[in-house]
Amino acid sequence: MQRFLLLLLTVFLSSCYSYKDIEYKSFEGVNVEKIEGDDLHISIAVKVFNPNNYAIKIKEADFIASFNGKDLGPIKLMSDLHLQANQESTQKIICKVSSSKILSMLPMAFLTGNSKLSLNGNLKVKVFLFSKNIPVNIAENINLNDLSL
Repeated sequence: MQRFLLLLLTVFLSSCYSYKDIEYKSFEGVNVEKIEGDDLHISIAVKVFNPNNYAIKIKEADFIASFNGKDLGPIKLMSDLHLQANQESTQKIICKVSSSKILSMLPMAFLTGNSKLSLNGNLKVKVFLFSKNIPVNIAENINLNDLSL
C-alpha cells in the first residue's frame, strides 16, 4: 500500500513539475466598468490558453498598465481568475485609473487613431500547493473604436 501511495505521489508531483506557461493569444477589448469619483474601473479583456492538463488559478497580478507610453497605474485583480485545463478563454483584468490621466491622453489618441496599450509585470499562478511567478510583457495596438466608453 505504501508503494502505491509513493507511486501516486510521484506521478502527481511530476505532473505539477511539467508546468507550461500560459499563452497570451490576443487583445479582445477595453471597457469602462464603473466610475467612482475621479477613478475609472477599466476592464482589459485578453484571450489566453492554458496548455496544461490541469486547471490553474491566478491569485495575484502585479502589472503596470500604460497607454501610448504613459503610465495608467497598477492593475489589481478584483477576484481570482480560473483557467480550465487545455482551454482557451477570455479573461477580464481590472485596473483602477484616474479619469484625469485618461482625459489628458485621449486628444492625442483621437488624432492618431491608433494607440498602444501595454501590460508589464508578473502573474502569480497556483496549482494545488504549488505557485509560480510568470513574467508578462504585452503590447498591443488598439483602435479607439474598440473602446466601450
